[in-house]
Amino acid sequence: MNECIVHLRDVLFLCPKLNLKGNQMKQLLEKRSKLIEQIEAIMNEAEVETRAFSKEELDKINGYTDEVNQIDATIQTQKEARALMTTIKEPATNDNQDQPSLLDEIRALQADANKEIEIGTREVRDGTHTFSDTAVGSGNAPTEIISKTTFADYILDKLAYISPLYGAVRHERFGNSKHQIPVQANKLGKFVPMKELAEYTKQVATFEPIKLEAHKFGTLITFSQEAIEDTGYNVEGELMRQLAESYGITLDELIVKGNEEYKVNGLNDFSVDDGVKEVQLPAKLTPETLTEIYFALPIRYRHTATWVISDQTAKALTDMKFEDGRPVLVTSFNGSPVGPHTTILGRPVIINEHVAELNETGSAIFFGDLKRALIVGERKALSLQKSTEYGFIRDEIAIKANMRLDIKKALGEALVIGTSSGASRSKAKAV
Repeated sequence: MNECIVHLRDVLFLCPKLNLKGNQMKQLLEKRSKLIEQIEAIMNEAEVETRAFSKEELDKINGYTDEVNQIDATIQTQKEARALMTTIKEPATNDNQDQPSLLDEIRALQADANKEIEIGTREVRDGTHTFSDTAVGSGNAPTEIISKTTFADYILDKLAYISPLYGAVRHERFGNSKHQIPVQANKLGKFVPMKELAEYTKQVATFEPIKLEAHKFGTLITFSQEAIEDTGYNVEGELMRQLAESYGITLDELIVKGNEEYKVNGLNDFSVDDGVKEVQLPAKLTPETLTEIYFALPIRYRHTATWVISDQTAKALTDMKFEDGRPVLVTSFNGSPVGPHTTILGRPVIINEHVAELNETGSAIFFGDLKRALIVGERKALSLQKSTEYGFIRDEIAIKANMRLDIKKALGEALVIGTSSGASRSKAKAV
């Protein structure tokens, strides 16, 4: 083995082309692109003039092609040499030596629409992505309480920090393509004598199955060829960060607006027929209107209720005060005017750009127990597909990520909607 190491190092030393650094790799890729552009220019000129290649043009094309092949061979040899060095250096006791990393799989993945990597159940075990039972900021956690998670779970767990609205609704993670969840349509109000329980339950509590389906949503993430080939670049960490941010942005929109084509429900899809209560907003919003919305929600849902409003509505409430001088929009003294600790009548406020503004026709204010009003179903599966055609000239590789989810309405009585500009949310009236 030692002789192999010495021999390989001699090869890398004697053949500088194999020992490529980041800048050398970039220069080679840039040179390769220029050669391809020169070949295309000659071909386009001959095609426009509708003629065969001249002897001089053929010599140039052959010369450029040889140079491209030499560059490709140099890059491939460097990759093989680097892989061999990694194999030699890896301890024999490593239990994961037969398990390729995500980056290796992305590199090896063929640019074929029919081939993809399923990474939903991949374990994330390195120090950056582990989770522990110790609170954030309390120091290093003992190794025995560090828990493993999966790639998909890691992204889903991060969403609450990116999308506060996602954190406020109910989540159900499932592995099958379709899943049914029994949901209590009406909340039990109290304990009753046993002889009355059967009749009381029949009148007050019903369980209706809600069918969640795996609707596919996708996003596109691009990496440079240089980044993919650079072993020092954390492709996996960057991929997870971008996927979590993209997923959060998507859910911010879907939870409010839904998707009619996929029958994904959002807050805007609730109507009085679903049991929600509707409060018509006046031309100019007043503290009394907010108080009316607050007390329109059944008392059993108020202590867990959340306000969801637009940025323009939050701006209108910034300087508004009740008759006794108390501000309508309350925030911490050391925080921003509208932030994560902002409240209205003691309940938290979420600002969402997809909620209608006060001067628009639609639902401008939502107030209710969102965990009982909406269910987000997330399939614990995530797949990647690779394409080199997207940015071929720019030496970019596109990674298409697919995730599957659904959102369904649950308890309408746990929500109050403030509608503006005379908009009616009644399905019956719309007919």
